[in-house]
Amino acid sequence: MQHCRSALGVTALNGIIFAVGGWGDSLHEEAEMLDPRQGKWISLPSMMKARFGCGLAAIDGLLYAAGGYGMQCLNSVLFSFQRFTRFLICDVQVEVYDPRACRWTTAQPLLKKRYDAGVTVFRDQVVVVGGCDENKMDLSSAEVIPRIQFYFDLI
Repeated sequence: MQHCRSALGVTALNGIIFAVGGWGDSLHEEAEMLDPRQGKWISLPSMMKARFGCGLAAIDGLLYAAGGYGMQCLNSVLFSFQRFTRFLICDVQVEVYDPRACRWTTAQPLLKKRYDAGVTVFRDQVVVVGGCDENKMDLSSAEVIPRIQFYFDLI
């Protein structure tokens, strides 16, 4: 990979390996793909939100990145001046990457905040299982991510 990282989302689609997000020297929003025939990593458009611990699955030619931990920025007033404070939050966001259009979009969010969850495709549905919530409590629940439909103008 072009970026050293752990806690990233990885899946395969049409013989290509995709890697998104993760944690290295910083929180990553980068996405990359590896074509094993060429033997090199290629940068893709970054996700809309940097995150680690997200799950990644592929269906219908699309990649679904679900949950994880991301940065939240807050403006806080301290000693009468503004200060920028950053902290990690557990996320419900689902982002979908379309390799044909080369772009990310958001999908319906998860019902529950979760990170380090298992994400797979089962019976033509993207399923998110387990993980941890924002209190670092293990989850035994599962949920289905509604599939996204892309519509394009032909003109």
